[in-house]
Amino acid sequence: MYYCQNCGKPVDSTANFCPFCGTRIQAASAISYTAASVPTLSTRPIYQVVLIGQGTCTKTLCREVLQDLLGYTVSMAKALVDSAPSAVAQNLTGQQAVYVSQALAEYGMQVAVYDNDSYVDLTRFADHSIYTSDGNFITDALKVLGTLTLTNRISNAARWNRSFLSDMLFRPTYTYAPPKRTAPRRPSVAGPAHHGPAAPGRAPVAARTPVGPKPPVPKPRVPNPRPGDVRPGARPAGPRPGNPRSSSSVLPPKDPRGRTW
Repeated sequence: MYYCQNCGKPVDSTANFCPFCGTRIQAASAISYTAASVPTLSTRPIYQVVLIGQGTCTKTLCREVLQDLLGYTVSMAKALVDSAPSAVAQNLTGQQAVYVSQALAEYGMQVAVYDNDSYVDLTRFADHSIYTSDGNFITDALKVLGTLTLTNRISNAARWNRSFLSDMLFRPTYTYAPPKRTAPRRPSVAGPAHHGPAAPGRAPVAARTPVGPKPPVPKPRVPNPRPGDVRPGARPAGPRPGNPRSSSSVLPPKDPRGRTW
């Protein structure tokens, strides 16, 4: 079996053209399938994970997963999703690139892996889900994803300018279902604090206060006034002294002899 020198796809040894990219296949330039030509994961930080599109995942969930996985702020995660296709992680080792791609792809996002030269197919290194039945990372994935740092984040959201084909997408070959999302589960990533389970050696972070409209404050109930009641601070009802129109301020006439009628 041979591999195309242009796209790296397996082709029949008798084919003259690659059925995937159309490149002419020559026996001298074709890559033979030997143990030496099997791709291996590099331990050097040469990989980038590119978000091609949201796929079957909602934009809100895409933003939340990027925040939990890589520690992006709300505004930066929104900018990365809105500018897709865009790189969402960089300077990754081979194992980090596999796990980051799996973490996004299992939610339904369309991602691809790019090294310094071209797109690479790392799906052969993903043979099982990295999520447990309750939606948390398995131990091996948590150890690798916990090594992500600020250097693995993208500083500026920019549209990916390298062409790609649909067969370059990272598509896990194992059977999986979208993970349950009951709570954020971001591993230990250096950067702004986020809510969620505390990493080993770190103090737990308080849960985020929900944002929303404040409930109306009930007004104190004032009973209906009864006849004769006086409200606090109000003057009592009735004539006031010194008012000529008040009956209480008018003195009765006096008798010339000093007697009062």
